[in-house]
Amino acid sequence: MMPDAAAAEVVRLQQALVANRNELKGAYQQARRQQKRVQCCGLGPAARRTTLAVYVLSNYNIALAVRVACRLSTYKRPEDAGFPTAAALEELFLESPPTDWLDFGELAAQRAHAFLAEAATSDWVRDCNVLHGVAPSSMDVFLHWEHAFIGHQLDVGVPPRRYVNKWAQKWRARWGVRRKVLKQVVHKDPAVLKAKVPWTGGNGCSILAPFLGPDSGPKKGSEYVAV
Repeated sequence: MMPDAAAAEVVRLQQALVANRNELKGAYQQARRQQKRVQCCGLGPAARRTTLAVYVLSNYNIALAVRVACRLSTYKRPEDAGFPTAAALEELFLESPPTDWLDFGELAAQRAHAFLAEAATSDWVRDCNVLHGVAPSSMDVFLHWEHAFIGHQLDVGVPPRRYVNKWAQKWRARWGVRRKVLKQVVHKDPAVLKAKVPWTGGNGCSILAPFLGPDSGPKKGSEYVAV
């Protein structure tokens, strides 16, 4: 081999060695990112803060934390290695710095409050179904969520029906709620039912009243049943 050819071969081999090193480095970094992604349950920094906020603000309800994590995670199938589980989230929370527990950030706190308000509304619909045999309308559900989210109902009149229906459609899909007409399985006299089953929400206000007026009873196509 001529000297010039030998020198060229040396240069080629050196370049190939550098390329191989860069490729290995890239593969290693990708593997590290994938490992970190699995350990974080497929949650980015903002999603992790929101999930932690839901956990803390719900008085450490891990089931709700898992539910919001599944909604935010990039892993959507239970068979995925990083799919959010209670054990994985608890481990992730333990590794979170104390500053994250003390300050979620305004956006994470707002998202957590909205999620918890939806969860409380879903529970309320289920109670209406199971305990009272009634199914609230879209407007009633929306107003209950608004009160749970904001702390009171906005004094701006009744929101537009189209807006409420659009909100209810998304809420129904997220919480597995479907339309159904419930048969009356309790005493049909509203006055007697009120006397037998007084029930109040967390703010002490009666929740039965909107559903037990003179025209109470299921109306086809306007009620929701938690399933």
